[in-house]
Amino acid sequence: MDRLVVATKTYQLPDRKIDWEVRLNLSSTINAMSLPNGKIVLNSAIAWNDLTDDELAFLISHEMSHVLREHARERKSIKYVSNSALLFVATGLGQIPAFFTVYGGQLASSVPTSRIMETEADLIGLDLMARAGYKPQATISFWDKTEARIKKRNIVYRNVLIFYRATQILQIVKKLY
Repeated sequence: MDRLVVATKTYQLPDRKIDWEVRLNLSSTINAMSLPNGKIVLNSAIAWNDLTDDELAFLISHEMSHVLREHARERKSIKYVSNSALLFVATGLGQIPAFFTVYGGQLASSVPTSRIMETEADLIGLDLMARAGYKPQATISFWDKTEARIKKRNIVYRNVLIFYRATQILQIVKKLY
């Protein structure tokens, strides 16, 4: 991880200090997440997937990218703006239609945005791992192992776009590396 931390300096603002830390969470859900302060949480369902150092570097660098690009703050801002606008529009519709308008608007605005953020984190993560001396080609085996684990164990996975993202990354890795 130390090599990845050094690589993050390329994307990190000079006045921002991030204390990177990786923690393991015991869970059967295949997921990883990052907090704005640089803490990264890997669920055990994904961490116990016999990952190589290069594959694990992809997962960690992807989560680091979310922190570097401040995706949590961006998501919060988008929700605030969309909720405010939708609430303004829905005020004349009554309570029940207003609820569905606001809820539907949240869903509609969050899905495309999350796809963009995930793609951005994938691309920056590939760059970080390459700068740190890891093999970006390992992302392919990472997704293969993750897909096999999902199918074999029928484990709950919250990101339904996993296979689309894996295809995207495969194309990028073949083109660039």
